[in-house]
This record gives sequence, structure tokens and C-alpha cells, in this order.
Amino acid sequence: RALAHLFDVDGAIENIHNGLLTRVVGPVLPSMLGYDENLPLIEFSIEKAKALLKEVGWEDTNDDGIVDKIINGGRTELSVDLSYVAQSQTQQAMGLLFKEDALKAGVNVELVGKESIAHREDLSNRNFDMIQHGVGIPTPSIYDPKQSWHTASDVPGGGNHSGFGNAEMDALIDEIRVTLDEEKRAAL
Repeated sequence: RALAHLFDVDGAIENIHNGLLTRVVGPVLPSMLGYDENLPLIEFSIEKAKALLKEVGWEDTNDDGIVDKIINGGRTELSVDLSYVAQSQTQQAMGLLFKEDALKAGVNVELVGKESIAHREDLSNRNFDMIQHGVGIPTPSIYDPKQSWHTASDVPGGGNHSGFGNAEMDALIDEIRVTLDEEKRAAL
């Protein structure tokens, strides 16, 4: 959660994408059935990130600018790799923006540029700390969250790259897939 507060989405939209994008709160787009405009956006807040990190024991105890914590008897500094497609200037720019802001909270971010095929393999095999990835949704009116969010897709080579999911979420997705009434489906 702390890392989420360290990405300046609005800044990226304005400065990297020339203000041409619309910020959304999740995988359901505003033009899609079920988009909930009342869900709160995660605010960009270095102070909030610092507070959340401190709550779980990450503090800069050796004054080197990076938060650390004793894990298994040894000091561990908080450092994460952020993988991006090396050919993408946009992904690199977004990574640099994140790296700069994360450092203000004491988090070291190493940018790891990879060729497209290697990037895709790492994504599929979950060989990453953090990874930049997007999914095109060609037909928003028939979006099916099962591939990306159901635990049945949480298998090697499956589409649930995040590993997110539980029985409650699976049941909700399964119900969405068979509910024909658009109003009920949108509520789900």
C-alpha cells in the first residue's frame, strides 16, 4: 500500500502523457458496465507512504537515506526492482518518476529494462518485484474479469499475473459471468 502512494499518477498523466489520459480507480474503465466512480483514488503522498512503512517497521536506522528493517537477524534495506520494456520510452520515464519519488520515502527502486520477450516471460513466470504492464480491452462492453483476476487463472502461464484472488472474489466473478440483467451485473 505504501508503494502505491509513491506513484504520482496525475503527474505522469500530465508530464509523460501530455494530459491525454483519464485516471481510473481499477481495471474497469469508465465506459464499461460496472465502473464505480465513487471508489476512492489512491492519493500520491510521500508522507502517507513513510507513515505506512514505519507502521510495519521500516525506518532509516543507519541514516543512509534508505529505510531498513531487521529480517532473519540481519539489516535489510528496502529495495525493489521495477521491470519495464526497454524499448518503451514511456515506461522508462514512468519508472524514473516513480524511482525519484520513492527515494524521497526512503525506498530504493532499481529500474530493470528488458526486451519485450524477456519482459513477457518474467510477467508470465512472476519473476519480478514490480512490473509495468498494461492490458488492452478491445470490446469494453463484454469485459470478463476471469482471465486477470480469478484464482483459476492463477497458474503458471495463466493471465492472473498478480496472484490476486480468493473464494469470495471467484464467486463474484463467476456470478458476473452468468448474470444477464445488466443492472444486476453492474452492481456485482
